Amino acid sequence: MADNLRRLPNYTCLETIERSQRWRGRPLTLVDRIRLDVGVVDGKELFSWPGEDSFEDEAIQNIVPGGAINNGNFGTDAKRLFGSDAARFRWAGQQKLNGAAALRWDYVVDRRRGGYVVEAGDQKAVVGTHGSVWVNPGTLDVLRLEVLADDIPVSTKVRRVSSVIDYSRAKIGESEFLLPRDSRLRVLRADLTESVNIVRFSDCHEYAGASRLVEDESAAAVPAVTAPATISLPGGAVLAMELETPIRAQTSAIGDRLIFGLKNAVKVGGTVVFDKGAVVRGRLTLLRRSARGEGYLVGVKLLDVESGLKRATVNAALRLSSFHDTDGDRRLVRASNARGDLGSVFFQIGDDFQMKRGETLFWHTVAAGRPASRE
Repeated sequence: MADNLRRLPNYTCLETIERSQRWRGRPLTLVDRIRLDVGVVDGKELFSWPGEDSFEDEAIQNIVPGGAINNGNFGTDAKRLFGSDAARFRWAGQQKLNGAAALRWDYVVDRRRGGYVVEAGDQKAVVGTHGSVWVNPGTLDVLRLEVLADDIPVSTKVRRVSSVIDYSRAKIGESEFLLPRDSRLRVLRADLTESVNIVRFSDCHEYAGASRLVEDESAAAVPAVTAPATISLPGGAVLAMELETPIRAQTSAIGDRLIFGLKNAVKVGGTVVFDKGAVVRGRLTLLRRSARGEGYLVGVKLLDVESGLKRATVNAALRLSSFHDTDGDRRLVRASNARGDLGSVFFQIGDDFQMKRGETLFWHTVAAGRPASRE
């Protein structure tokens, strides 16, 4: 495993997280689903929303809205165990894993050497860990890694944290490597609320960053594509947009890109800059079942509009008039669309949520630096 980690190139995968909760012994209920790009770049675990140009060097809890979340299952936990001498291993014998023969070792990592962090609200603690490693007896590939946090301080109001990571072989470039396939995180809090995250990794490939390889002189001679000219949209413009990407509670995830079609022309200084039909891109920032299960909180943030050789960043807020034609089961919670937040958030009553393709939403643009009103 240490050799595998040393040889790994910079790579990235799509990470899908399904977060569920149970309250005081009640059935486990799916709360939300999140999709992220996760990468190991120069040995560091980094995250971004799908489709972004680059990774953010920022903690995952600052990217993902609320709830239980963890990092390390993509690479850091394995590096802690196999890339250093922090762990003390003990042979635990042969066992069956998923019906097949496996070798097992137990391990302990001291708090002073492991750097495993449990964070809840404004409380943060570095703790030790223990767990087990299951290995294929024929190939010596790690099959499963279990991590359990030790001696969590009472001040965090967290009783137990555990994760299980399953591994399999995957091709990166021209070589095969041992990579995490999926993981399960469990967090039990002092109030007996339990959070369970199921994480799956897919579409793994080498990460090349912004570099470009020129094969020969003929390739270098290909003319560059002209980038769209960036313009600014004034505040107060009303945008009517038709949803092209359906949103469904059963399949959609926080982080998904959304596509809208502009239903009206946009003018700047009396001149049309974006025609009807221009493509508007956005992101689903929130799709979460409410704690009592009576409905869904939904967040949508607009990103940009592009048509021909013109492009503009869109800072816009959802208008209440978007919901006038509904049966009264939706209400606007927050209309702000400032950079970095959840965008416009609304609530819909019901056991399920979906917005069909073709549904129209109305927005008004907000001048940079100005807060958005609700209407």
